Amino acid sequence: MHPNLKLLSASSNVLLHRCPRKFQLYRMMKSLKDPDAVEVHLDFGHWVGEGIQQYLVTGSREKAMMAMLMFNKGDLFSEEGQRDKKTFWHALVALDKFMELRHSDLQHYELVHVADAPAVELGFILNCVGGFTYRGFLDALLRNKLTNELVVLECKTSKFKQVHDAQYKNSGQGLGYSLVVDAISSQLTAAGTEVGSAWKVMYPIYLAGSYEWDLKMFPKGSSQRARWLSNLINDIQRVAEYDENSHFPMHGESCYDYFRPCEYFEVCEMSDSLLIGPEEKVKLIVDDEKRYSFKFDMMELVAAQQAKITDTEQE
Repeated sequence: MHPNLKLLSASSNVLLHRCPRKFQLYRMMKSLKDPDAVEVHLDFGHWVGEGIQQYLVTGSREKAMMAMLMFNKGDLFSEEGQRDKKTFWHALVALDKFMELRHSDLQHYELVHVADAPAVELGFILNCVGGFTYRGFLDALLRNKLTNELVVLECKTSKFKQVHDAQYKNSGQGLGYSLVVDAISSQLTAAGTEVGSAWKVMYPIYLAGSYEWDLKMFPKGSSQRARWLSNLINDIQRVAEYDENSHFPMHGESCYDYFRPCEYFEVCEMSDSLLIGPEEKVKLIVDDEKRYSFKFDMMELVAAQQAKITDTEQE
């Protein structure tokens, strides 16, 4: 199997579930997107996320705003951004609204520090069976000063005026973060910082349509993480099966997604020899492992989970 197909993440697994063929082409061939096309929704999310992380670290609006500006990779004031209320100016409004949230609903939460470094943009790699890897990043890790509970902060943005719990509650992305939460929890306890045994994922969601933040909080437990690991193993087996059969199925219901046709629409039915060519000539996706502070082994996690189940049964 080509190494590119073994790189998994929360977003790639969602893509795999929606359309295996798109997952394959996304990993194995050059993007067909216009390199000069404006990615309004992605740019807006990056601006807001970068500003919030910097504000959590420094407490300074000016430094947060500068970080947002320095991170800019797109059009600050595109027509589409103005239509959807997602220009750079709208991102600044989102930052100001988050600052209000920080002093109200989030007033009892403090940013966790690990080895004297603020716990923002924490990267992790999970080494899985068959040479697969699962990678992810936490936006930030907070601690409730009243309950000592650790909370993963995962900021989102939406063009709508309201969102439903079902869009976030069972996200595999949040469950994967439990690996890092457990590791940091052990470090904090060893350093003398009191932390609770339970943890949650907090989703502050900026609703661009109403200029407001919607704060959603979901508790996570060991049984949910066990199911997440099981699902990840299933995904790995699914990719291996598709590759062995030289057939990644196309899901037609995903040809039109996120209000636009898939970038591979009308070419995905062509053969791999025409679209991808010889696999040995496919450019390898190289990821800088220095970006990831935490590394885990899947088999060790599975063994630990099985031990917990055994202990529970004996009790």
